[in-house]
Amino acid sequence: MKRGSADSKLARVKEIAQGAIGDAEKQELRNLLRRAQGAVVMKVALLAARRGLDELVPDLTAAFGRFMSLPAKSDSGCLAKVAIVEALNTLGHDHTPTFLQGIRHVQMEPVYGGRADTAAVLRGRCGAALARIDHPDARTELVTLLMDREVEARRSAVKALAYLGGESCELVLRVKVLAGDEEKEVTLDCLNALIEIAPEHSLEFVAGYLNSPDAALAEGAALALAETRSSEAYGILREHWDRNVDADTREMLLLPFALLRNDDGFEFLLDLVTEARGGIAATAVEALRIYRGDPARAARVSDAVSRRDDRAVTRAYAEAFPEAS
Repeated sequence: MKRGSADSKLARVKEIAQGAIGDAEKQELRNLLRRAQGAVVMKVALLAARRGLDELVPDLTAAFGRFMSLPAKSDSGCLAKVAIVEALNTLGHDHTPTFLQGIRHVQMEPVYGGRADTAAVLRGRCGAALARIDHPDARTELVTLLMDREVEARRSAVKALAYLGGESCELVLRVKVLAGDEEKEVTLDCLNALIEIAPEHSLEFVAGYLNSPDAALAEGAALALAETRSSEAYGILREHWDRNVDADTREMLLLPFALLRNDDGFEFLLDLVTEARGGIAATAVEALRIYRGDPARAARVSDAVSRRDDRAVTRAYAEAFPEAS
């Protein structure tokens, strides 16, 4: 297809998007889905999702099938296929054949220095779709996706398993954490997912990673615990604080204490602002910035800083609470 032809079709899609979409415009969009190249179909799919054009669903799924023939040539980067799956998700449609085909699709394309798989995002979106419709094979497919070669696909699998929830997904996520992943982001996603789907049952398991020699993993575990906003999580974080006197560990714990958003965490940080050495006190003020929208607590932070009368703490307060300075 000539470039000019593609540009004119893209311009027409943009024009349709700016006005009312009647029967005539929908037929134009159908015709584009049936014959246009990937970039144009991507725009039509995005428009269908944005405007709720359910009537185009059969044409969207047919276009997906068309792009699975010579996929790298017809839809480089899987952009159209991803947009179609996103449209089906947004419109709330169940087209299992599309989702199953997409979650298993690998699309190798030439890149500088070799070839790369460009279908990782597609596999992830299809995994999310299977979870959304709670397909009978969703968990089986997501376990496979959790071991995908591409990190983005693995991270998508974690999110989809968290969406499904339940004991089976919890166990799979635990096994993944214990087995490890070459990308720590995947392990961190798993810890957060465990807290999301089984907070009470996962507290002790996640807390075990506070002692990880990997600082990022330890911090991620602390942040995951904070998401529970529970007194139990506060107790775990406080015990870890008491057992570790090195400054780096203690500074890492300050934001999680704030993110608990409970009285225990707030009062602990406020005591640090008043009594701790300058560096810790200043970092505690920075963590307390999340309370800028809470007038009562923000006023107590201001009072504690004023009574402390410490230059570093006052400077941290001016940066964290600029509207009050």
